[in-house]
Amino acid sequence: LFNDQGVNYQLKYVISGRGVTEHPIGIFSVNDTDGRVFVHKTIDREMYPEFYVKFDVLDRTTNRVVDKTLAFDVEIKDVNDNAPQFTIPVQNITVKETTNEGDLQVNIEANDIDLHGSPNSEFNFKMISQTPSYPAFSIRRIIGTNKAMISFKGCFDYEKEKQYRILVEAKDEGEPKLSSTATININIEDGNNHPPVFSKEKYEAEVHEGDVNVVILRMAVKDEDNPNTPASNAVFKILSGNDNGNFQIETDKSTNEGILSVIKAKDYEEASLKNLVIAVENEEPLFTCPGTASHRNLYGPQTVNVSVAVKNINDAPVFQGLKPVYVSEAAKPGTVLTTLVAKDDETHLSKMRYELVSDPAHWVAVNEQTGQITNIKEMDRESPFVNNSIYTIVVHAIDDGDPPATTTATVLIHLSDVNDNKPHLITKNVHICGDLDKNSVTVTAGDKDIEPYAGPFAYELLDKGQDVKTKWKLDQTSGDSVDLRSLQRLPNGNYSVPLKIEDKQGQSAEENLYVQVCDCEGMNHCRPLKTKSSALGGAAIGILLSSLLLLLLLLCLCLLCSSGRETLKEIPIYGQDEGHQTLIKYNEEGGGSMSQVRPNFIGIRPKITSRFFLDLTDIVQFIRAYLQAVTDTIFPPQRLYQLRDVEDDVTQNLPHIYAYEGQDSRHQSLDRLSIANSSNSLNFLHNLGPRFNTLDRICHQTMQEKGMKL
Repeated sequence: LFNDQGVNYQLKYVISGRGVTEHPIGIFSVNDTDGRVFVHKTIDREMYPEFYVKFDVLDRTTNRVVDKTLAFDVEIKDVNDNAPQFTIPVQNITVKETTNEGDLQVNIEANDIDLHGSPNSEFNFKMISQTPSYPAFSIRRIIGTNKAMISFKGCFDYEKEKQYRILVEAKDEGEPKLSSTATININIEDGNNHPPVFSKEKYEAEVHEGDVNVVILRMAVKDEDNPNTPASNAVFKILSGNDNGNFQIETDKSTNEGILSVIKAKDYEEASLKNLVIAVENEEPLFTCPGTASHRNLYGPQTVNVSVAVKNINDAPVFQGLKPVYVSEAAKPGTVLTTLVAKDDETHLSKMRYELVSDPAHWVAVNEQTGQITNIKEMDRESPFVNNSIYTIVVHAIDDGDPPATTTATVLIHLSDVNDNKPHLITKNVHICGDLDKNSVTVTAGDKDIEPYAGPFAYELLDKGQDVKTKWKLDQTSGDSVDLRSLQRLPNGNYSVPLKIEDKQGQSAEENLYVQVCDCEGMNHCRPLKTKSSALGGAAIGILLSSLLLLLLLLCLCLLCSSGRETLKEIPIYGQDEGHQTLIKYNEEGGGSMSQVRPNFIGIRPKITSRFFLDLTDIVQFIRAYLQAVTDTIFPPQRLYQLRDVEDDVTQNLPHIYAYEGQDSRHQSLDRLSIANSSNSLNFLHNLGPRFNTLDRICHQTMQEKGMKL
């Protein structure tokens, strides 16, 4: 740099701008004395194609600008330092074997970042190599772009080559020339370029007349294409000979075989031999390379002839004129119901035999030679074997072929009704909720017969000496159902109401309706009775046993009094309460002799002559009082009331007479006991022990109240 202000000033040169004070810094500098400009680094034009810099002149003494700023645009000159680069250096593509020659769908593109429009950035594509060599690949540039297309001439053969490798180059026009390469890997996918071929030139099969849904032939094919692909999967078709749709062919996916089946029975009389034409092809259309021999010889799918022989069998006979049978259920045994006729198209088999195979009620018989059906019993339309008035039987017709053929006829016998059933109550047991003030119940009748031998029915109350009509009435007298109403409030219990029911034709029946009057739960059910139970405890059992022992002792005492002659000795009034005795004296030997004659008590009431004897009636009353006390202890009154409630429940038990009550009733057997002067010693009563002290006090108190003495 040079400035003419150097005459007046001592100058200083200064540089600024991009590459100095702006990024990238350190590229340029200036000698501040003589103005020489220097470049310190290599510049990449592709990154920084130009720089904008400014120069100023300063007074070295004052650092004041003494002249205008000088600005420059510095352009970087390009050199060929970049080769063209492919956008995708390595590509893997798949091409169908059946692709026609021409362009492939491959994207080849390259770019050169050197100066656009200069030889350094201009480049060309070139095919460097291919493996294998057939078919031949080529590359051509798409005009006006940086792209190129790959094309080929010929046909692929998957069975020969499954992969190709192509090397492509892009080279520029600069000096020196620079280039790069890209690799394209082409994978060939199998296509249908080989037709399926039948393993045989002709097939034969046979089928029995009447066979259905049976396989008669399996047809194998060969295909050189990749197995289990649309290119090799076989598809079979019947081209001719299947006008009636008797046959069907389909592919076995596991073996690729054709399966020929009969889906509709074939009649031997129509044709004994059938010729079919069957074709085979693949799921994928067949491809052939143009210009090759296979292409010139391609006229359509391969076909084969199949001869199917129909084997004759004994055809089953056919029933003719089969119609429903209508007959009354009251038909007498021996009535001819119908005659079955079966024929066989094979005229040489004319002998027919009929057989009854289903007759649930055993009502009918069939003539083996003529097919005539007669009833052998009276039939009942109301039988459980009859459904909707129809009785069903099954008859076989059997010819004399080898083997015999059988056909089946189902005969529907429609039975007309007669009035052979009496009406009846549908429900014979009903209940009325007495606690809910309900006084009526619905009565429904039924009849096994049908119109006009059934309902509506006529109802009538029968009074058979039970005052039925004073207790009950019918709100209606006819209908399928009527209401039975009680005329008075009835206590809980069971009641029998006799009814007469008559159908529309006057057929009648007498039935008893059993009505239960009860307390109900809700509106529908009688309240169940609670089961009441009782059990004796250990203390009660002990008291009961003690009472029985005491009763036995008193009876023995009475017997002693009646047979002895001596008077009773004085019994101590107050016994001692000592309870420590270990030996108790109950009796003494000696005294009067015992009577050996069995006493006769009947009709004897001896007079008691001694005031020292107890009155027998008082003893019996005492025993009764004691047993009553024991009973009250074991069975409390409230418990007896509960038991009495159970007995009085008329819902479950009718009243029964268990005993007659009365005051001062006497036990006849005890009244006849004779108590005479006894000579037996009763000294044992002085030593009964402490257990009888209570009884001693009770007896003494009773004797004092009645003025009795011992």
